[in-house]
Amino acid sequence: MERRPDLEPLGAGISLWPNAVRVLRKIGVADHLPEQTFVDPDSGLRRWDGRLLARTDPTSIERRYGAPLLLLQRSTFHQALLTDGIADLVDTGAEVVRVEETDSSVRAELSRGDALEADLLIGADGIRSAVRASLLGDGEPRDSGLLAYRAIVDMPEIEGGLGEYWGTERVFGLVPVDGNRLYWFATRRGAADEPPEPDPIPGLLERHRGWAPEIAKTIEATPPTAVLRHPLLDRKPSKRWCGERTTLLGDAAHPMLPFIGQGGCQALEDVTALGEALNAAADVPSALRAYEARRRGQAARAVTMSHRMGRLVHLRGAPLRALRNGAIAMTPESVRMRQLDPIVGSA
Repeated sequence: MERRPDLEPLGAGISLWPNAVRVLRKIGVADHLPEQTFVDPDSGLRRWDGRLLARTDPTSIERRYGAPLLLLQRSTFHQALLTDGIADLVDTGAEVVRVEETDSSVRAELSRGDALEADLLIGADGIRSAVRASLLGDGEPRDSGLLAYRAIVDMPEIEGGLGEYWGTERVFGLVPVDGNRLYWFATRRGAADEPPEPDPIPGLLERHRGWAPEIAKTIEATPPTAVLRHPLLDRKPSKRWCGERTTLLGDAAHPMLPFIGQGGCQALEDVTALGEALNAAADVPSALRAYEARRRGQAARAVTMSHRMGRLVHLRGAPLRALRNGAIAMTPESVRMRQLDPIVGSA
């Protein structure tokens, strides 16, 4: 079931780290994705003015984790998922509003007035999941105090490097996707209920005045209607995802900030872990317990690391930022990647 009336793709870009690519290979979706790794050998972490602090080497990533890091348009990824007639199996316009479990089944009431009953319900309905609300009742997600802007544009001719630029309480990223397009993102401090600007471009240009010239050039190449703006929300790791016949997956289970690029990746790991648990277990309740036991720790580490990284990249105070930048520049690539090992895993 899908709450939206259609399956048109949403969003701008997505990073698929090796842990996600390994899952996609296992389930046969990787064959439908572009083969090359869309990471520029000169990309990395940069100061606001473009000076490189730490390089991101795609060869080292693939060698360490047994799969590449892919950077794609979300529309490309969605089309890869909607293969082999899968779209025909999706019931669109079907939003779950309430869930009830019994000893032998689970019942989902839908906003359009009907209800469905099944042996198992998987809530993959996002950060404000109605399934989670029925199962856990743990309230609203937490506001990180950050806002994100995202867009994809045709690749402008820029002379500077690609990667992530860290400045005064804000970040700007430039990422090539699908070969000839550029995905950019920007984050800044701001409350979730802050009214959106009618035209975001002037504010983006003003906030990045004096930054590396490729940033202004990219913003100027972006139509205002192409810019997506979202508050950045997450939840503290939960001690429970599952009922007897209901479970959560992806953002419904473990929403996280985007600062280590693991939101979609962890959701894909959920998919394969849940499938394997259901195939191996004698009944649904024991399968859900096995799934939760396998996935909750790794997902919690990703949530926590993403939240901490969000604080790190939006530091207040020039002395702290200078100390942070110096530490990054002095840290060997192998040490930086080692911090991701518990999340990205091994080959």
